[in-house]
Amino acid sequence: MSFTDDANRKEDIVVTIPTGCAAGNVCGDINNTTVSCQWEMTRSSVSGDVFAYKFSKTMSGECPALGGGTLTLQSDGTLMRAHKMPDWAGTQTLTLKDGKSLGVWHGLQGQTAKCQANYEVVGNVVRFTYYTDADECLGEVDEIQWRLDDEGLHFHVIDIKNAPITEVTAVWEAKPWQKLADQ
Repeated sequence: MSFTDDANRKEDIVVTIPTGCAAGNVCGDINNTTVSCQWEMTRSSVSGDVFAYKFSKTMSGECPALGGGTLTLQSDGTLMRAHKMPDWAGTQTLTLKDGKSLGVWHGLQGQTAKCQANYEVVGNVVRFTYYTDADECLGEVDEIQWRLDDEGLHFHVIDIKNAPITEVTAVWEAKPWQKLADQ
């Protein structure tokens, strides 16, 4: 899965669509070798060279079967994938103070999640070790680098443990973070 606005980013995916599949039925799978995840697809519709799908279930890897999208056959024979994950849309705030962090996410559909961690600088990496007695992000460890520029605070994931790396990377790296206020 690509969680970037960079139109030049390429990922290797293997798409299997058997002939004769009907709308509403399982119609093959997508294997994204870049993130080591494979999902079963259910066909939503076909219109010309556009195949609309939803993920039915995760077949392998740690990526949840969320959302759906389209596969469009391009004139050069390549397949363009546009994927939508509305369940994850929302706003996240991160508060860092005295070696403790608090991340709060508010989804567009009224969902809320809160993750608390201790953080420490180890060389040029910041390690977030989430509480083992928490309701969210239980025992997760994120190793992150960051840089600040005019666009905001950019995070880069070095490693994620005890959590699905694709989704957690999306939270950290999707867009530059913006400062809200001094607290």
